Amino acid sequence: MKGWRRIALCFAVLATLPLAGCWDYQRINFREQVIGVGIDPVEGRSDLYRFTFQSPVFTPAQRGGAGQTSGEANSTANYRNLSVVAAGFNEAVTRAQDQTDRALFLGNLETIVINRRLTTAQIQTLLGELVRTMQTGSTTVLVASDGPAAEVLAIRRDTAPAEMINRYDDVVKQVAHKTRSMLWEFWRDYLTEGQEPVIGMVCAEGDHVDFAGTLLFSGTRPVDELGVDDTLAYQLLVGKARRFTLRFTNGEHPFSLYFLRSHTRLQCDWRQPGQDLLSAHVKLQAILIQDDQRWTHAISREQLRRYEEIAAQDLARRLNRTLAQLQRDGVDVAGFGRRVLYAHPELEHQLDQRWPDRFPRAQRDIRVEVHILQKGRIV
Repeated sequence: MKGWRRIALCFAVLATLPLAGCWDYQRINFREQVIGVGIDPVEGRSDLYRFTFQSPVFTPAQRGGAGQTSGEANSTANYRNLSVVAAGFNEAVTRAQDQTDRALFLGNLETIVINRRLTTAQIQTLLGELVRTMQTGSTTVLVASDGPAAEVLAIRRDTAPAEMINRYDDVVKQVAHKTRSMLWEFWRDYLTEGQEPVIGMVCAEGDHVDFAGTLLFSGTRPVDELGVDDTLAYQLLVGKARRFTLRFTNGEHPFSLYFLRSHTRLQCDWRQPGQDLLSAHVKLQAILIQDDQRWTHAISREQLRRYEEIAAQDLARRLNRTLAQLQRDGVDVAGFGRRVLYAHPELEHQLDQRWPDRFPRAQRDIRVEVHILQKGRIV
């Protein structure tokens, strides 16, 4: 009896070995960690795309030297690109796998760059496949390039371009002239009534990536672009703008404000066609950086109020101009229609049918408040 117990105990111990999680262990240097994907059209072939897969390459550094002891290891990160032509994303992954002896891994995918010259049908097909691909991460950033996406991913720097684009908002706290949109956010806005998607624009400039504005969509169809100034107005409209500086003019004398944060309250009053009211109440907190007297005179509270009024009027004009452009383009990227559904869920069917016609004809009510918290520091 004791012998059978010992045998059973041995089998039980052996059965628990896979539970340690090492049965599917794979060394990291046997993986091709894909961190970026660029997608370009193929000239003359609407059914094909050119995919560029970017992955880091870790090269062991020389041992020894100052500050190193025997047996220490160090590595220098670089990257490489694989290019394939395929009819879809998953087929491209299969073809790219044939070009490397490492297993492609998409769980760390950071950035997808799509060429804005892709057709509406191509973009819709691609995004649908990407969203359904469980291997891609939920935090993948989606951007559009005005030129070839392969050129953006080919910038030669120590840091991979895909990583540079993804980590921008984590490192730089300023939100002003750049739009950040993740893959899941684009698909969410595409499926949401009363909301159209946007993605940021990038381009290759020498040895760095330049954030060039915002690309507006109607569904999955690119409609228009916002320049850097109108992108700032869009960020104010949706309440995301923070930590940026603007210059204003008091008569012939300029002054500058550093804006810490913004808060926006959007509302849409559903009335008769042509009488719908798009309301935006924007509040900003700022610090006076440069006054029109160049610090030669003490600044009174009345003068600060004057600065607040001038800045509020200027920003209100910018917001009105940008919202008017969105109405001309017929793209409600700020989500006014979604506010209608929040207040009146029963209007969902009407909104789906009528909002594309009513949004361009709606009236605008933009109010901006600027509060200068302090006059800055003089050491």
